[in-house]
Amino acid sequence: MNDKKQWLQLINIEEIKQGASRFEYATKACFVVRDAEAFQVFDSICPHKTVNIPCDAIKGMILECPMHLWKFSLEDGECLEKGNFTPLTKIQHKVENGILYLCV
Repeated sequence: MNDKKQWLQLINIEEIKQGASRFEYATKACFVVRDAEAFQVFDSICPHKTVNIPCDAIKGMILECPMHLWKFSLEDGECLEKGNFTPLTKIQHKVENGILYLCV
């Protein structure tokens, strides 16, 4: 089995709006948070019951999982309400030549 990580091209950063957005890649999805030229990327899977959180769960800078209503801050991924306060999983990323890449 090959567990070696690789960089995957996600999107041109000019196409990413300020605030939070959801993008799909391969068979997965992620939430990208843009603050000026700084980016954070979180896995779209809820750490509670591994539900794939949809785009309409974004409420400003809060993400609410529709299954059990856990709420997460999209500023840092921390769990704000419900559950055991397990944060969203951060995805390593980089920007090169105006393209956002994910380490997958």
